[in-house]
Amino acid sequence: MKPESELDAAGRDAGRALWVARLLLREAQISFWLTVALLALPLYRVRRGSMPAAIGASIAFLFRRLGATFIKIGQIMSTRPDIFPASFLEPIEELQDRVPPFPFTAVRRTLEEDFGRPLEALFVEFGSAPVASASVAQVHRAVLADGRVVAVKVRRPAIVRRAVLDEAVLRIGARLVALIPTAKLISPVEAAEQFCHAVNQQLDFRLEAANNRRFRRNFADDPHVVFPELVDELCTDRVLTMDFIEGVKEAGLEAIGNDPRFLARKGMEIICRMIYHHGFVHADLHPGNFFWLPGNRVALVDLGLIAELDDESRRKIALVNFYMIAGMGPELARVFYDEAEWRDVPDYAAYEADVADFVARIHGRPIEELQITLLIGEIFNLLRRHRIRARATYTVVNIALMVVEGLGRKLDPTLNPSIEARPWLESALSAPAST
Repeated sequence: MKPESELDAAGRDAGRALWVARLLLREAQISFWLTVALLALPLYRVRRGSMPAAIGASIAFLFRRLGATFIKIGQIMSTRPDIFPASFLEPIEELQDRVPPFPFTAVRRTLEEDFGRPLEALFVEFGSAPVASASVAQVHRAVLADGRVVAVKVRRPAIVRRAVLDEAVLRIGARLVALIPTAKLISPVEAAEQFCHAVNQQLDFRLEAANNRRFRRNFADDPHVVFPELVDELCTDRVLTMDFIEGVKEAGLEAIGNDPRFLARKGMEIICRMIYHHGFVHADLHPGNFFWLPGNRVALVDLGLIAELDDESRRKIALVNFYMIAGMGPELARVFYDEAEWRDVPDYAAYEADVADFVARIHGRPIEELQITLLIGEIFNLLRRHRIRARATYTVVNIALMVVEGLGRKLDPTLNPSIEARPWLESALSAPAST
């Protein structure tokens, strides 16, 4: 095949950028501006209903058409209930990495270019069909010469160049939205920057490899926590080779002799250690990234996206959660206000009263009556209503806590997350541990 010239590549890139821009303008214009009106103009006082959901569905459809980068951006958007209401996010949450696999010839080419050897010299077996195919990469099962079974994660060809183009279009669109004075609450430019940064974190596999090593160090003293060990000599910026995790989901726990009650508490311990002790948090936690292994072990995978917290951030997050547990509404209102990325509260007394009422309604209620997902959504709706935008890191951390809490409650309906988290909260508040 004749190598592509720089002129050919530039022409194709320009065509891609124009196509993305045209789709955004032609198919998303009405939905986009309605979204801004519904989400950014509190004077309209639009109630949760069918319109935001319809707009979310329209954007989800558009992102599927635009491809891998926008699918990933949509997935990241779906983790930000502090910016968007639940009814808008519900259809976007359905964006999955249902991306067709790329050809095996491209997999072979990437591996042989990065390691300078034929594929057959690197692995004694290599499955040509991927075991998973996502927007950023696909994973193949392989066997090394020593018999070790590994997962080989290979980045999609040309996705970095495409992401640069797509992000440029997204940033231009965000700057146009920012011209609307009442769009400050959704902070389109900052939100676009955060989304693009999160995508870029997952495109360079050297970052994921570094995250993997740090998680393994952090949990080296716990035999019940597993992160797939890397094969360092077979890792680059676009290839990761690591242990192949052959675990089960929660439905298969009893078949492998595991104790669901123990694992429910272990999950809470893991996330609390990440947040309140290490300050290094898996920021892409969802049930698909958990695997259960024999011996009451839990494996966590897909480590490309993380959130880092310094001592003061850990203390503030501990305060937020402690005040909720302790029923301290005015104190919770103050810490959200003081730590906001942006705020324009017209009536602080009304804001504080609403937060205090929220805390009073949930304080002391039996844990089985509380639906954590709804509570998280309610507090973010309250903040938006009073024109407060919480720090992005706080949102990511609370979403991770919510996911683990929900999974723990599935494993053990009697789990009380407040009791499990309280010692970690108190430790973080009294003497924050260094990372």
